[in-house]
Amino acid sequence: MAVSLSVPFHVPYVVTAIGLAAWAFFGHLVTVDDDRPGGWSNLHNQPTSSWLPLLVKAGLLALLCVIVILFPALRSLGS
Repeated sequence: MAVSLSVPFHVPYVVTAIGLAAWAFFGHLVTVDDDRPGGWSNLHNQPTSSWLPLLVKAGLLALLCVIVILFPALRSLGS
C-alpha cells in the first residue's frame, strides 16, 4: 500500500507508512469513547478494552518515527 501511494505523489515510502500509522492512531484516539458502555459502538453496554490496540498503534507510530531519525537514508527511498 505504501508503494502504491508513494509512487504517484513522489513521496518516500517511509513517509507514507508514517502517515498511515498516524491515521490509524489518531482515528482510534478520536473514536476511543465510542467503545465505552453506552457508546456508539457499544450499545449493549458490554465491557470492552480498546486501550491495548491504541497502545500498539502508538508504539508502531513511535517506532517508525525513531527508525526515520536513526536511519536518515530511508527518507530517500521511493521519492
